[in-house]
Amino acid sequence: MKLHTTALFLVIWVNVAVSAEVEVKCLLSPVKGTEYVPSGQNVFSSGDILKIKCQQGHWSFGTKATETTVTCNDDGTWSSPANCEKITCDPPDDSGVQYSRWDWSWRRGDLKDTKDYRCKSGYKPTNGATYAECTNDGTWTPNPLCEEITCDPPDDSGVQYSQWQRRWQTGKLKDQINYSCKPKFEPTNGVKFAECTNDGTWTPNPLCEEVKCLLSPIKGTEYVPSGQNVFSSGDILKIKCQQGHWFFGTKATEKTVTCNDDGMWSSPANCEKITCDPPDDSGVQYSRWDWSWRRGDLKDTKDYRCKYGYKPTNGATYAECTNDGTWTPNPLCEALSCVPEATDGRVVVSGIPDGNAPVLFGHKLNFSCPNPEHKLKGSPQVVCTADGSWSNRFPTCNDATCSIVEMNGNAIATMQYGHKLQFECSKPEQVLHGEPEVVCSTNGQWSHPFPQCKERTCGPPPALADGDTVNYKEQYRNGESVYYKCQTYYILSGQTFKKCQNGIWIGHMTCLAPCPVDAEMMAERSITFSWPIGDPNKLYVTHGDFTTFRCTRDKRLSSNSAALRQQCDNGVVNLPRCE
Repeated sequence: MKLHTTALFLVIWVNVAVSAEVEVKCLLSPVKGTEYVPSGQNVFSSGDILKIKCQQGHWSFGTKATETTVTCNDDGTWSSPANCEKITCDPPDDSGVQYSRWDWSWRRGDLKDTKDYRCKSGYKPTNGATYAECTNDGTWTPNPLCEEITCDPPDDSGVQYSQWQRRWQTGKLKDQINYSCKPKFEPTNGVKFAECTNDGTWTPNPLCEEVKCLLSPIKGTEYVPSGQNVFSSGDILKIKCQQGHWFFGTKATEKTVTCNDDGMWSSPANCEKITCDPPDDSGVQYSRWDWSWRRGDLKDTKDYRCKYGYKPTNGATYAECTNDGTWTPNPLCEALSCVPEATDGRVVVSGIPDGNAPVLFGHKLNFSCPNPEHKLKGSPQVVCTADGSWSNRFPTCNDATCSIVEMNGNAIATMQYGHKLQFECSKPEQVLHGEPEVVCSTNGQWSHPFPQCKERTCGPPPALADGDTVNYKEQYRNGESVYYKCQTYYILSGQTFKKCQNGIWIGHMTCLAPCPVDAEMMAERSITFSWPIGDPNKLYVTHGDFTTFRCTRDKRLSSNSAALRQQCDNGVVNLPRCE
C-alpha cells in the first residue's frame, strides 16, 4: 500500500515539471473606470503591450496619470499596474483648522467629496473658501485649508514718521501700532492707533485723513464761496449776516474766517438770530405765577409792572427786544427818590450819594453825634419810602445823661456822660452776676446792665476714678454735699462726700483698687491659695487684706522668692514662686 502511494507522488511531480515548460501569460481582470486597447482581451503573451485609459474620476495609482502603456513581462506580471483606481485625496494641511472636542482630524476623501470647517483664531479660510473639496489632482482645495490672517501695509501717506521709525509693514491679527499724523492731517475717525483686523486690513485705513473744516449753512447767513460745505486747512470763508442776525458775542454782521489746521474755524462760521439777554428787572413786580425775565428774540415785546416804590423807566408801557441785543427800556424800572432834610451842625449824616445823585427808594441814611457829651435824639437811621418821603424825621444831638436806679429799683439821680458806678456783694455767700463796673455812654445808656447778687452755687461734682456719685445732679446750692461710692472690690479711702462751699467743692477721697491674682500666673509659679478665694479663674484680694499662698505638691518656696504671706496694696500684690 505504501509503495503504491509513493509511485503516485512521483507521477504528479513529473507532470508538474513538464507543465513548467508551458508559455507564461499575463492575465487581465478589467475593472470599472478603466478602458483597454485592445479591448475584450484577457490573456496576453510576454512582450504584449496594453494601452490603458482612465475614465472620468479615475487615475493610475501612484502616478496619478490618466493614460499609460504597460507591457507583459516574461514572468507573467505587468510592467506597472494595469487598472485605474478611483481618485482619492490625502489629508490636506489642516494646521490652522479649529476642531471641536468631538471632531476627528481630517481624513482621506474621494473625488468630489466636500467638507465644512472653520479656522482657528488668527486664521482664515484660504482664498475665502466656504468648504474644502477633493479635486481631480488628488488634493483638497484649498490646501492648506487655513492661512494666517495678515494685514498688508495700509495707506500711511499722512503718517508722521521720525528719522528712527520704519515705514508701516505687514502685521498679524490683533497687532496694534500707535502713530501720529503729519501737520494738516488727523487720525481717521479720531483713533490714536491702528489694528490688524479679521478682514486682513488695518483699521482705520487710510491711517490719516486730511483735516477738513465742515460748514453747515443755516438760515440768515450768506457765504462766499457759496454752495461749498468742505474746506481745506488755510481756506478762507467770507460771511455776511442777513437782516435780524449777527455773530454771537461780537454782534458784528460781517467777518472773514479761516479753516485752521485742527479742522476748526478761526471763529464761529454761522450767524444767529439777534436775541436780547434778560434786562435789569430788579424793580419788576412778579406775581406768584410769573417767571423771571428771559432771553427774547428781535422785535419781541413784553408787558410788565414795577414794584412798590418803582416806576417804569421813561414812562414806558412795555419792553421791546431791539437790534443792539438789549431790551428797551433797561433797566425796566427806576426807583422813586427822596429829598434830604436840613440838619444842624451837631449831627453827622452818612450814606448820602456822591454828587447830585438822587436818594432812591429803599436807600438808608445813618446819623450820629460826634461829640461824646451829646446823645442822639430820634432814630439813628431813616429810609427813603415808596411815596418819596422819609421813614422818620431826621434826629438831633442833645446833651447825654444816664438815669441811676438803686438795687431796690428806685430812681435816685441822673449822671452825666462818662460817670462810672462800681458794685460788690455785701454777703460772702453771694456772688456778683454781671459787670462790676458800668459807665454812662454817649447815647445816654449805661455800658452794661446793673449786676445782681445771687447765692453762690456749685456745678456738677467732680468725677471719682473707679467710683461714682450717689446723689448726682447738675447744680448744688451752697452747703449741699454729694456722696461717693467705689466700684465692686474697691475700698473708699478718705471722706465719703464733697461739700459745696462758696462755689468750690471741698473734700478728698480715693478708691483703692483690689489685687487681681491670675490663676494662670499662679500655676506658672507653682503656687495656690491656702484656701479657696473668689473666682477660680480671676481671683481678687481686697486692698489691705492679707492672703497666704502655699506651694503645690512636691514644690518648695524658691530662695529668692517673696514670702508666702502677702498684703494687697492698691492693686499690687507680690506673688511668691515655688520650685
